[in-house]
Amino acid sequence: MPAYSTQAKYTKVSKPKEQTEKNEIRITGDGSARRYIGYAANLLLGEEGRADTIILKASGNAAKTACLVAEILRTHILGLHQLNVIKTIEVEDVYEPTEEGLDKVVIKRSLAVLEIQLSTKDKAFDTKAPGYQEPLAKNNVEEKSLADFLKREKRRRDDDEERPSGEKRRGDREEKVAEEEDVVEEEAAEEVDAMETEAMTLDLDLKVAEEKVVKEKVAQEKVAQEEVAEAPSEVEEVETEAAKAEEKVVTETTITEEERVAQEKVVKEEKVAKEAKVREEPEVDKVAKELVDQETTKRSL
Repeated sequence: MPAYSTQAKYTKVSKPKEQTEKNEIRITGDGSARRYIGYAANLLLGEEGRADTIILKASGNAAKTACLVAEILRTHILGLHQLNVIKTIEVEDVYEPTEEGLDKVVIKRSLAVLEIQLSTKDKAFDTKAPGYQEPLAKNNVEEKSLADFLKREKRRRDDDEERPSGEKRRGDREEKVAEEEDVVEEEAAEEVDAMETEAMTLDLDLKVAEEKVVKEKVAQEKVAQEEVAEAPSEVEEVETEAAKAEEKVVTETTITEEERVAQEKVVKEEKVAKEAKVREEPEVDKVAKELVDQETTKRSL
């Protein structure tokens, strides 16, 4: 038997729809990007109720649609400045019990909201702000295609308003024009879908590039850590070689000192020997003279 969940005992209280400013567009996840583009473009370029600045607001999955709408508007409206702001708001959800004996439950949660501000006025935003994007170059903007798109959107809205009444009867020519307009609308829808697909692809490529950068950064940090770890070993090797060189110098110095002492000893011994020889030479001459005298005496006798 399935368990009776706690959630089934409560029902969420619907919130009253908040009043928004005329230039504020709240984008939902299930909304049509084409309609958002048409409404925003009419606010920026239309003759009635024109606004120099509009604000696109979205949260969750709708943020992707908001980015797409803003990007399409930037590529079709010359001189359009953009400022991206991420805010955190507090949302309060109220749940009323469906059974007696239970209290009302209030849940507060934080919600991240993407706010994209678009303006045709120069100096409308702080150009040094982190989320500021300057207008695209003229050669990257296609103004004519947006004008055609707005005309098609106006005809479509007018046609939607006329169809339910049934008062207007179309002739063959009008039917043909309507069919052509439907074809154009389908092509426009396909163009928007293609743009959405391209935006998703670009978003995916951006994520892949970001992951690649992160991996390269991690690899570089790992290499740097390994080099730092190997540095002490190299220092120890240098210190060992220096100690060996110093020991060798001391040994060579000791050997040189011993050789000097030995040389001095040899010189001293040679000097003593010479002095002794000098002292012995007179005595040898004296003895030889005595021997000669004795021999002479013997011969005279």
